[in-house]
Amino acid sequence: MTIDNAIEKFVNHAQSHDETAPKHWYAGITSNPEERKKQHEYSKGIECKHFKSMKCENESIAKKLEQELKKCGFAIHTRDLVIMEGKTKPKNYVYVYKAVKSSEPI
Repeated sequence: MTIDNAIEKFVNHAQSHDETAPKHWYAGITSNPEERKKQHEYSKGIECKHFKSMKCENESIAKKLEQELKKCGFAIHTRDLVIMEGKTKPKNYVYVYKAVKSSEPI
């Protein structure tokens, strides 16, 4: 799959759940999507609605895709990037989600 195809899939996924997407949507990279989702929810006190991840061939491609999603309007938590830098596992998954406060409607 090309980066353009992946971008299209993520954008279509977001817009199928939220016509204002990618506003209030986030993108990131990780080595473990489900664990990262739990970390976001716990540390930020939010729900990661409509969480979707995709495995990339390598971390370099994942980083490129993440940056392209940022250009499309997805937000990226730059503070998280610094915190996660010390990890040794390759971050070859890209994920997107809509951040919703626990008390907000879906």
